[in-house]
Amino acid sequence: MAFEISQLERLLGDEWNEVLPPICLECGYDLTGLPDNRCPECGNIFIRGEVRRQARDMRNQLRQLRTCNDMIRLGWSIGLGTGGLVGVLALLAALVDPGFWAMGKIFGLLGGFPTVAMGMQVVRVLRLPVWAREQVNDCPDVYKGVAVAMLGVGLLLTAVLLF
Repeated sequence: MAFEISQLERLLGDEWNEVLPPICLECGYDLTGLPDNRCPECGNIFIRGEVRRQARDMRNQLRQLRTCNDMIRLGWSIGLGTGGLVGVLALLAALVDPGFWAMGKIFGLLGGFPTVAMGMQVVRVLRLPVWAREQVNDCPDVYKGVAVAMLGVGLLLTAVLLF
């Protein structure tokens, strides 16, 4: 006697216990309560285990995304602090000792890279489907993230070109 995948999954007691609903991997259709393994929207044949894995991955991405605003604030603090320090070092290099140029370059590079990385965290928001973005209560501000990333790029360019 041959079993179809959907019959075998029902016999094994495959209950959906994920926080997010089962979603078709092709079209995003909500697969909750379907008796078979074919999406009624696009006709894609799916494996419930793969849909479950995708829901877990999406839940983990959403959990990480909730910390994105904190990363943007931290990047802003690092970028502004490093920018001020680089400015002071440039002033000291011009007025007191040219040896401060090397320190300015090092601090500009060390502060620029994490600032860019923390600002670019908002790119993760754009990779998520619309229904998943609606699950995040405090959605990251894309404009602030881009501003932080640009601050970091400015620090890197200053360190490379000015010093």
